[in-house]
Amino acid sequence: MFGYQTHIKRILDVFLALILSILLMPLTGLIAMSILVFDTRPVMFKQSRLGKNNKPFILYKFRTLAVKGYSDFEFSHEDVTKMGRFLRASGFDEIPQLLNVIKGEMSLVGPRPLPEEYVDLLNGYSKTRSLIKPGITGLVQTKGGNELDWPERFRLDDAYASDISFKKDIIILLKTVLSPFKTKITQSKTLTHSI
Repeated sequence: MFGYQTHIKRILDVFLALILSILLMPLTGLIAMSILVFDTRPVMFKQSRLGKNNKPFILYKFRTLAVKGYSDFEFSHEDVTKMGRFLRASGFDEIPQLLNVIKGEMSLVGPRPLPEEYVDLLNGYSKTRSLIKPGITGLVQTKGGNELDWPERFRLDDAYASDISFKKDIIILLKTVLSPFKTKITQSKTLTHSI
């Protein structure tokens, strides 16, 4: 059956991701050059994450942490580079995930993809979030993000996965774009990155 979740959502994902990729090319180039100048190589960070039906895929981000074998999921405050703090606060570190959307591994809107080692946590809490593609942003990100505990995040993810609609996706995208930049990074010893 031709419907929003089965066909239209994917068409919109590809169309918008391509448009955004083109529009953001100057910014993408500037960010890449800034990382090279101030933080050296590598510019990109790659990590295996869980996709639809818990199938692993390689997620792309601009590197924001010091080069020393980090996971980009749990890290200390000192690991974040100066450039990385700006990228994380603005959300610009997620721009490369437009490629994941174009490749069909992610959607613009959906639950944030978890690292493979979190599969047991995921299976213990969530029933439906893994049945859809993960997203660059999602309902959780509009409701507090990392300030929420895991059960609440998974509850919101399940709620979204159970009732996907064009209207909800547009609202989530607008809230994400219009939300003000975070003014600081959580000052705890160990931080959980906005996944």
